[in-house]
Amino acid sequence: MWFYNILLTILTLFGLPYLLIQQWRNPVEWKQRAGNTGFVRNAGRARPLWFHAASVGEVRGISPVIREMREQYPNRLMVLSTMTATGQETARNELGDTLDHLFFIPLDFKWACRVAVWQIQPALFIIAETELWPNLIDQCHRAGSKIIILNGRISDRTIQRYRLVKWVFSSILKKIDALLMQTAIDAERVIELGAPPERVHVVGSTKSDQKLLNRDRTQARQAFGLPPDAPVFVAGSTRPGEEALVLAAFDIIRAQLPNAILVIAPRHLDRVEEISRLVNDAGVGFTCRTQHSGSLSTPVLLLDTMGELQLAYAAGDVAFVGGTLVPIGGHNLLEPAALGVPVLFGEYTANVRLAAEMLQAQSGGFCVRDSGELGRIALHLLSDLEHRQLAGEQARQVVAAQQGVTRRVIQQIERFL
Repeated sequence: MWFYNILLTILTLFGLPYLLIQQWRNPVEWKQRAGNTGFVRNAGRARPLWFHAASVGEVRGISPVIREMREQYPNRLMVLSTMTATGQETARNELGDTLDHLFFIPLDFKWACRVAVWQIQPALFIIAETELWPNLIDQCHRAGSKIIILNGRISDRTIQRYRLVKWVFSSILKKIDALLMQTAIDAERVIELGAPPERVHVVGSTKSDQKLLNRDRTQARQAFGLPPDAPVFVAGSTRPGEEALVLAAFDIIRAQLPNAILVIAPRHLDRVEEISRLVNDAGVGFTCRTQHSGSLSTPVLLLDTMGELQLAYAAGDVAFVGGTLVPIGGHNLLEPAALGVPVLFGEYTANVRLAAEMLQAQSGGFCVRDSGELGRIALHLLSDLEHRQLAGEQARQVVAAQQGVTRRVIQQIERFL
């Protein structure tokens, strides 16, 4: 730990100007980053449950657990920390009054973590996925908190990095009381890094435990002003480099289906201006959602709003999920699948490996290597109603087969309450 803390201090000195600027711009956030979470615990109540989810995907993955635990333990204090502002906004929108407190996770300095843990005094510290902060985990362990990782995963890229500093993570993993991993491969990898095998359990991912949704395609299209009978291709959670590939695929689609519509929903809204220029340079007419009312009159609709991705998938006939044609690792493939929409994705699926494998095995999802394959497969599905409906139903069945993961996770958590 001493070497980690020395390295952290050196890196902080280099980044000090940036940190000072951020502190000036966002004083409340950076007060919390320094460990002052703003949480005041009632001394007469049981020690809280502290959940941590880094960003949007992790928040959505942990939300079913928090909601169900709130129903079972209505009087238990529950707090959630996030790493990003978008994660915080998602938690505020999706969990609302379910939480007793919401804050930014402290920076992983020993002193900041000590203050945060002293303020919260958690009975359990529950981390979404495998976000290992050595000092925070160490301080929770010293305070007698039980530590649980849920939706644990270790991607191909992550395992390579962790192996280089295995000696650091080995000591940290031994302080974690339960590691609830997504797949057997994830379990093998975390044991290789030093986790005690008896504490490692394969339970799946709560992200897979999506609710099966009844899709009202007509209502969803009306919300966006989309024609009722036009073929609609939705590209969700796109990352830099993917929009150009999606537009090239859309050219293939429009050559055969000139009335087709493309809906682009970027992962991060601060890229809307960049994507607008890209679409404009491609010579395709587009409309931004915030500037749109009535019937859509352009081939492309660009979603520059938060919280409408699920509605966009419901309006679509075929969906592409981003972060998969560039080396990001993928976003939630099961979100469109839960609506009965066939799912297309690229080869970079390290973060969603289980979902990708299940969708391909059941022919509800299709892996593509480039814009050409993306365009051809999307065109085929948009043109063939019978195949599209069959693939959509198979995708939906994949989601149905994963029901119950949240319940299994909570059973593991309850062992420590």
